Amino acid sequence: MKKFLLSAALLVITCIAACTKLNDEILDPGATSLDPAAVKTWFESSGIKPDNKPGNKRGKGDRFSNLEPMWNLAKTERTKAGAECLEIPLKYVNETKWMTNLGKSGVKDLQISPPKLCMVVYVEKGEKVTTIKEIRASDEYNRKYRGRIFKEKFSGKVFVWNWSGDLIGGSLYDNGKRIGSISPVKSDKNARTTERICTTNTTCVWSAVCFDHPAMEYPIIYETSTIGVGSACSYPEYGHGDGMFGCTPWQQTYSYSYTDCIEIGDPGNPGGGEGSGPGEVDTFEGFPTSPVDGQRFTYTNPNGNSTTFTYNARFRLWMMPEVTALKNQGFELQQIGTMPPHSNDKILTASVLTIALVDPTQIGKVVLVTTGVIFAGLYIYNQLTVIDYLRENPNTEHCISLYTKCATNTPSSPCSTCLQFCNTQGYWDFNNCPNVNLVQ
Repeated sequence: MKKFLLSAALLVITCIAACTKLNDEILDPGATSLDPAAVKTWFESSGIKPDNKPGNKRGKGDRFSNLEPMWNLAKTERTKAGAECLEIPLKYVNETKWMTNLGKSGVKDLQISPPKLCMVVYVEKGEKVTTIKEIRASDEYNRKYRGRIFKEKFSGKVFVWNWSGDLIGGSLYDNGKRIGSISPVKSDKNARTTERICTTNTTCVWSAVCFDHPAMEYPIIYETSTIGVGSACSYPEYGHGDGMFGCTPWQQTYSYSYTDCIEIGDPGNPGGGEGSGPGEVDTFEGFPTSPVDGQRFTYTNPNGNSTTFTYNARFRLWMMPEVTALKNQGFELQQIGTMPPHSNDKILTASVLTIALVDPTQIGKVVLVTTGVIFAGLYIYNQLTVIDYLRENPNTEHCISLYTKCATNTPSSPCSTCLQFCNTQGYWDFNNCPNVNLVQ
């Protein structure tokens, strides 16, 4: 009987202890929670992020001190192994742009785009871990897609860093498929085994500050990189001295050596620090919520092109650049339709955008005052519809610039038709449309 009572007592104590432990786990889910609010609280109290101190950023530990997570754009994703992770786009506190030289056969072709940086948070051994994912497309891929990142087509490299600026690893991709791995090294010895072919490379990152471009309101930091086989890389002989930028000379901020290993067989899945792998990093947070008449807002496409909208208090919506230009040139904007009750979330255009399944609402017309001739219609679209259109049509800003010249200098020409052709084909139809480059 005593043995029975003792056994029963031990069972009760064990159950109480188990329930207590279970209750603790229920009351403290934050340790492994990837809820954005919980992750934000954890990150800001962890001391992981380096302090953003003023001055020249020349040490590797300072590289990421200028970055801020965009918590409102956090997304839950899955790693290649199927585990849950949280990805948060990163933006520079001081505006920074990445310059890529896509020239071949000696032809210089510079692409300016925002850096593709994303914070990844995942759980490993019961604790949160955070890394920085950097997506670096190959030159050939960039020539084709001009800065856009398509997961299923991506060719290039994904680097994984810690917040102290140390390279952790990464992956090589070709046409959307992971074909190899990247590992940090401290020597320049190449390696070859029966399962992989490895090459040691060194990337040098350079920085310059451009400060006197006529359109600049404040200095912009430009960064670029050069890659060398072994332990050295060359100076970037591009990007300055062309009269377009008033920039400081390129200064090397840091370099890192790594081993690219192309696997003969299946390379398997990358570590959790790479998150969902290569994907678009879009930092668009929306239009200002309480605009005033004449206020300007610039949307920067992931490929680096930008479009500037101007708020019109009369119509209570944002005008595309061509509408602003026509208005400034003396064209009159006349309302002929009924404005929607809530138009602050709309965009006003002077041309019909080629968007499937979306019919624009015409609410006005553009009139050449001196002749009374109706030059174009005024159409409204939802903001996100236009932003999605700009993402998918990287030629839009270039085409709108030519359209504005066409409308200003030769208003009797079919400029709207020319604009639609340019948006679709990527170039201006000089055979059927005015040679706007020659018109001053």
